[in-house]
Amino acid sequence: MEALGRLAGGVAHDFNNALTAISGHASLGLLGKRIEDARRHLQSINEAAGRAAGITGRLLAFARRKRMELREIDVATALEEAANLLAPILGERAELDVSCPPDLGTVSTDPSALQQAIVNLVVNARDASPAGGRIEITARLERSDVAIPMHGSEREAGDWIVITVRDFGAGIDEATMERLFEPFFTTKELGEGTGLGLTTVWWVAERSSGAIDIQSTVGEGTAISMHLPAISAKTSAERSREGENIGRGRRIVVVDDDASVRSSTVDLLRAMGWEVFGAESAEAALALVDSIGPIEVLVTDVVLSGMGGRELASTLRIRQPWVRVVLVSGGVVDIAETQDDADSRNTMVLGKPFTLRELQDALVAE
Repeated sequence: MEALGRLAGGVAHDFNNALTAISGHASLGLLGKRIEDARRHLQSINEAAGRAAGITGRLLAFARRKRMELREIDVATALEEAANLLAPILGERAELDVSCPPDLGTVSTDPSALQQAIVNLVVNARDASPAGGRIEITARLERSDVAIPMHGSEREAGDWIVITVRDFGAGIDEATMERLFEPFFTTKELGEGTGLGLTTVWWVAERSSGAIDIQSTVGEGTAISMHLPAISAKTSAERSREGENIGRGRRIVVVDDDASVRSSTVDLLRAMGWEVFGAESAEAALALVDSIGPIEVLVTDVVLSGMGGRELASTLRIRQPWVRVVLVSGGVVDIAETQDDADSRNTMVLGKPFTLRELQDALVAE
């Protein structure tokens, strides 16, 4: 009960902060008269929504209701995006120094989960230095011919991309080190942390076939490193550029019983050049396809009133076997089940909430 109380207090605190930011910037945007101000408030709303998504993602991960959606991503691009997200979080309290070779390479992981892990590490580094100071994020390629012991595991021989977050604050004592990745464990005051931040970091590394390493000296600071297997593939930036043009002249049907979600997804896809049709149910989608003819892609929520998204995909493929399917889940059902049912070549699973980049990646992934 004490652990659940810590969890509830921390989640409520963090989520209310995100909702306050969204509400405040939405009100300011409605009051403003300049386009530049509106864009600035929309950007802040987008960032706050991302933080709220991270909170629910951590809860779903802990409850084993969210599965890693592995994709090949460019590490330099991922760190750049994380640094942009961190700037408003850190403010003037800490100096952030990011160092990563632009051609470092790619890893296979969940883009939003990796970003959340980096944010968690940097926020912890900030809290370890209450008077402010420098926080470093570095990324490098390491090659080894032998296995190397890590925190609670072992890194196999091979090529690894190592992402390290280092602070020069209080450091971690031995007693705390032993419990560092324990769910709900936190050294922060009640209501200031869920105790799931480092658990999430460990989960991301483990599900990406990686490992965690910790180096800390009391009074001198801490360095926590995520070791992820290096791969060679197209970068996420290249995939996104492909996604911007892939829709030209092609048909896609979007199915979601939430009108606001359906409408925003339809608008995003139209901006990418798709000929888009929306439907509020599986039955309406099948009737729509009968009337408009062949389509290239079906984007459907998994949980719908009546026939569900997976059944819709199976039924549609009897009529149009070539259709590519993107199954969207908000975590109400087990994404692991959805992923296991998916045809790896022609079906992708996308978790809610998703960004334009993630939607593009789902449409162009091989």
